[in-house]
Amino acid sequence: MRAFVALQLEPADAKRLHAWSVRALEKVPGARRIRGDELHVTLVFCDDIDEERAGELVVAAEEVEPAFAGTAFAPSRVVRFGGAIAVLLDPVDPDATGRLVAAQEALARRLVAAGLAPDDRTGSWTPHVTVARTRDPKARVDAVAPPPGPVHVA
Repeated sequence: MRAFVALQLEPADAKRLHAWSVRALEKVPGARRIRGDELHVTLVFCDDIDEERAGELVVAAEEVEPAFAGTAFAPSRVVRFGGAIAVLLDPVDPDATGRLVAAQEALARRLVAAGLAPDDRTGSWTPHVTVARTRDPKARVDAVAPPPGPVHVA
């Protein structure tokens, strides 16, 4: 089972972000939008794990959840990571950055140590929401303005 630990967006923000992506990416070749209820901020991508070990991810996520609860992010720009089109996020409260990065790094180290994530999952975390995917090599997003308003995690 492909697994990851992520922050869920507040439903109203996810709906707003999806509606923005439909309009903002209409001219991006091959852009396939991600449904609003699937939008999230990935903390650690784990690749494939056995279903029996999924509970360990839940426990690890619950332990770091207080560090992220209620966090608001400001969309800063739209980028392309390979086939993913994403909105980069900066914490609205700049004083929260260190706490959030430390919590994400601790989670990544724990999952790597438990064999639930590959070694390359530790390192610099870039908060973002993947809003679409494309396979078109000509798809450019550098002129796409980020969505207005903050994005809150549930």
